[in-house]
Amino acid sequence: MVVDRQLEDRFRQAQQENNRLLSPDCREPLEPGGGGGDSGGMDGLAERVTRVEVRLDAVEDRMGRLEIRMDRLEVRMDGIDARLRGVEQSLSAVSAKLDLLVTTNAQLVAKLPSWWQMPAVIAGTIGLLAGFLALANGLQKAGLL
Repeated sequence: MVVDRQLEDRFRQAQQENNRLLSPDCREPLEPGGGGGDSGGMDGLAERVTRVEVRLDAVEDRMGRLEIRMDRLEVRMDGIDARLRGVEQSLSAVSAKLDLLVTTNAQLVAKLPSWWQMPAVIAGTIGLLAGFLALANGLQKAGLL
């Protein structure tokens, strides 16, 4: 079965990108401190949420493309499945024909003479010819021939 390696590589890259985006190393650390009149490092929260939304949109876009490709793969796999069923049926027919040939061959082998029958037939034929020759010689000497 031929597999689209490029699709597998893209899927692997998308997974790696997703893992990178979800890793804690990708996020900026919060500013230490807090208390008093400051916001506790939450001043850039809107920007960070915007960045997360952009990344989420990119992930959703990638997932949509992956789903489309998976649907295409499913259609291809259905075609391959149908072809494999055809091959399976052909192999079943070939197997049935081979079984018939084996049975026929066994029947033919059973009808063949055994090893001692051919020499016995040859010896009998030689004996019969020798008997006819002796009879002809005897009739010739008797003057009947």
